[in-house]
Amino acid sequence: MVALSALVLALSAVSALGSQMASRGLTRVCGTEISTAEKDAVEADFAARRTELKLAADAQKPKRVTIPTYVHVVRSSRKLSGGNVPDSQIADQMRVLNAAFANTSYSFKLVETTRTTNKNWFEYASNYEDGIGNQTEMKTALRRGDAKALNVYTVGFREGTAGLYGLLGYGTFPFDYEDAPKNDGVVILYSTVPGGTTDPYNFGTNLVHEVGHWTGLYHVFNEGDLSGTCDGSSDLVDDTPAQRYPTFGCPERQDSCPDLPGDDAIHNYMDYSTEDCQNNFTPGQRERMHAQMGVYRGI
Repeated sequence: MVALSALVLALSAVSALGSQMASRGLTRVCGTEISTAEKDAVEADFAARRTELKLAADAQKPKRVTIPTYVHVVRSSRKLSGGNVPDSQIADQMRVLNAAFANTSYSFKLVETTRTTNKNWFEYASNYEDGIGNQTEMKTALRRGDAKALNVYTVGFREGTAGLYGLLGYGTFPFDYEDAPKNDGVVILYSTVPGGTTDPYNFGTNLVHEVGHWTGLYHVFNEGDLSGTCDGSSDLVDDTPAQRYPTFGCPERQDSCPDLPGDDAIHNYMDYSTEDCQNNFTPGQRERMHAQMGVYRGI
């Protein structure tokens, strides 16, 4: 078993990074957080399990795998403004998700769309402390499938800490499933689907970012605060350069660690740049996805 709290993501408090972003008027906040100590623990577990599976894994090339996907539309009313995302936008979102993962081992097939009217879940559900009760109720009631199934929940994030800090989404990691299977999945702001109203985060890559976490990826930037450090690559992927802090907007170029090789990965799906800027996963990230999904999801 992974040596960390079963609900490490769900119970995490508002990070220093999130509060600093809000104070500077920066609107993108991903709620997927993990402390250095927790990361060290899960990475040690990952390395041990991967070593045990190494011979079997080395004998097989990554195969194309279809992930059954369940989208749970949680709404406060039957109006679009109440979170009632239409089937057409869900179909567009699935196309964006599959295009982003086209160079990986994974494709995603929509199996079912559920629609639930629950104002508390819609407005308050989050992985911040004041939303965790609603989040737990929502996922317990709605989640489908096993470790191999992706569950996506669309909500409003309108009240409480999530509303205050502009939460756009959060996801669980593969190593979380064993201790907290009902918590597994991705929660996003409903208006970030393609054609949604949260400009400039309405191209559908908000979900791509969170599914990146669900497949085992960390942020490409150094976690903590906006001052950051250049102490190596915080995402443990060799081909994403060290990056001191997240990217905001879509700059032509950014190098937050000029004394180390490589510019910041401003076009990577696991940065915070605006969605018109994001367009790639690296080969190293794809390799990590395959290993994480194999070790923890049996895929």
